[in-house]
Amino acid sequence: MIFTNTTIYQNTVIPYLISYNKTKGEYYYTVQLHDNPGFGTAVDYFPVIREEKVYLSVNRLFTCVDLYTGARIWQTALNANLLASNFLVLEDRIYAITEGTDPSLYCMNAETGSVIWKIPVTSGGQSKVQHYRGVLYFAGYYLHAVDATTGDVLAVVTAPSAYSNDSDFFSSRCTVDPETGYIYTVSQSTAYCYPPLR
Repeated sequence: MIFTNTTIYQNTVIPYLISYNKTKGEYYYTVQLHDNPGFGTAVDYFPVIREEKVYLSVNRLFTCVDLYTGARIWQTALNANLLASNFLVLEDRIYAITEGTDPSLYCMNAETGSVIWKIPVTSGGQSKVQHYRGVLYFAGYYLHAVDATTGDVLAVVTAPSAYSNDSDFFSSRCTVDPETGYIYTVSQSTAYCYPPLR
């Protein structure tokens, strides 16, 4: 099992990544995720395991550790947390949407943590990033389509219901059918289905 936990030491909350063998009742490791209280202490979402690496974000710090040892491979500071939108690990890239005063879609190298490209998005509180045939889709006020390789914005769609009710916009819910590529999302009052761009 891989999970996160926090402890309090001298009035400081410290986040940890823990590897535990439930069958044997043994801990493999307990690793402190960072030692900088200025970056906060909340682990934003579940860790993602891919190719013997564990990826996770703790507020503004995105971290990659070795699955078997817990050794930190890299750590990258972003401009805000990923609490609502989380992230997607896809082949050799990571796609993550930050929230707050500078909401952005990041594309990072999964091996090094270096930022390949970064683009602003319309608002924070986006859905989790979805992928289909080289296009990233996500929703939050608008429905976005972005080229996964270049970061070029392919479409920004307003909820049709917003034209008659300006307070009716896309919520932060978006999913893509992996077989057909159809994009499903909702506004405050209406469900929508869109065909994929590719």
